[in-house]
Amino acid sequence: MASFKVIILPTAEDEYRAVAFPFRRELGHAMMSLQRNPRPETAKDLGENHMSLTVHGWEVLYVVSDIATTVVVYSVAKSPPASR
Repeated sequence: MASFKVIILPTAEDEYRAVAFPFRRELGHAMMSLQRNPRPETAKDLGENHMSLTVHGWEVLYVVSDIATTVVVYSVAKSPPASR
């Protein structure tokens, strides 16, 4: 499998930096792991190569380009509460 380049957009970088440290570290590891596997089993396919990965209550939204072998993270946000 090819190695993907992870690009974090400036708005997502700002959102990421606002996350408290222990969770920020886990989010950073999760985003960098997308280099090896941009579609982990724990990610949700949102359609048209858009994906969502939830880490400790935070949601990483990104798009995968297989042709350019890139992952572009465009949002890091608190996950909405689960519906009952």
